[in-house]
Amino acid sequence: MSAVQEFERTNARHNPQPALQLNERAGLTAFVERLHQRYGDDLLRVVLFGSKARGDFDTESDVDVLVLVRDGDHWQRLAEISDLTSQLLLESGVNISPLVCDVTRYRWWADHHAPIYNSIQRDGVELWTKRNEPLLQSA
Repeated sequence: MSAVQEFERTNARHNPQPALQLNERAGLTAFVERLHQRYGDDLLRVVLFGSKARGDFDTESDVDVLVLVRDGDHWQRLAEISDLTSQLLLESGVNISPLVCDVTRYRWWADHHAPIYNSIQRDGVELWTKRNEPLLQSA
C-alpha cells in the first residue's frame, strides 16, 4: 500500500470528507515518483502538510508538500520542482505547492522551533522517506 493510500485509509476514520480527491491522489503519486526519478539519493523526504493533511481544506485549497533534499543548488532545484508541479497541474489539474528545503535549512528550522517546522511535525503526513537518514544529527 502506498503512503498516499495509507493516508486516505487512516484519514477516513477521522474525517468524513475525503482529504484527497482521486486526481489529487494520482497527482501526488506521480509527483513523488518523478521526484525520486530526478533526485535519487538526494531526495530525503516528501511530506503532505497544511489544510489537506489536517482535513480542514476548502475548494480553493492547494496541496502543500515539503520536499526535503540534500544540500545543493537550492534555486536550481526550486526551479526544476516548480516546473514539475506546473506540468502536473496541466496533466492532472492538481495544484501542488512545493516547499523545497535542504538539510541545513531543515536543521535550522528544528533548532529554532520555526512555525513551519512545528506545523509539519504536528500535521505532516509522510508520503515518502529515505530510510535510516539521520536528518537532525550533526553533520
